[in-house]
Amino acid sequence: MIKVIKSKILLLIYLYIFYGFPVLLKGADKNSVFLFLPMTGWIENNIEFTIPSSSTKQSLKDDGQLYAIYMIYANPKFIIGSLGHYSRLDKSYENGYLFFANYYFCQKKEIQPMIGFAVDYIHFYTQLTIKDVLPLSSLDVDTSIWAFHPTVGISYKKANFRISPFIGYFNEQVNTVASSPGMEIAGENRYGFNSGSSVSLDYISLGSKFELTFYHVVKLDTKFYFRFKQNEETIYTLRNCIDFYFSRKLGLSTKIDYLQDKYETNFFIFLGPSFIF
Repeated sequence: MIKVIKSKILLLIYLYIFYGFPVLLKGADKNSVFLFLPMTGWIENNIEFTIPSSSTKQSLKDDGQLYAIYMIYANPKFIIGSLGHYSRLDKSYENGYLFFANYYFCQKKEIQPMIGFAVDYIHFYTQLTIKDVLPLSSLDVDTSIWAFHPTVGISYKKANFRISPFIGYFNEQVNTVASSPGMEIAGENRYGFNSGSSVSLDYISLGSKFELTFYHVVKLDTKFYFRFKQNEETIYTLRNCIDFYFSRKLGLSTKIDYLQDKYETNFFIFLGPSFIF
């Protein structure tokens, strides 16, 4: 319960910071637009873990409903966006916060050099029962992930079309705490443990962003990238957003994200109204 309350408090702080800041910017630049999207949807999570003192890898699939807030501020020079979500899965709680920004040079030309930066935080707390982690009576896994992703690239813009290939550096910090009362022997729990681990992972990233608008009514925004690390499998991330505009102030948005990490995979589907300011 305490972890759920903390997640909701973080979501409120996130909303206050990332809603208020773009509104102030919007007031200072009349050529800008601000989108606010409250969304709900579905999450499918697959996590791999190893029980301490055991070399056997285990895989847990979990799914549930999620709630999210997605915001974007954009003008001809730069884009700032953020996504915050909270979800209650069958066996886990998960909350995540993404902040990203892109700056475009030579805005009046078709070819525009660009720089970008993204920060991603994911926290999930999983409670497993005896049937999931035999011979243990239960297992709690508390994991937090920080990811930092600076990029450089070239953007080609023509009318209602933009494509922006990029290359970058991706650093991921994974902190995990696993605890268990142990296994039941003669009516008592024995060999309990509480162990933590921290892993830092470095990758080279390569990907592209693609934007297309149809008749000012439908907009497609797709971003994908691969992460490469020597002697490891390539990791893939895909983020899609499709917007349908009913007027200059109101629309409907669908967001579909697929994220791979070294120890987990997440698939999100969001849907909600978009308010344009």
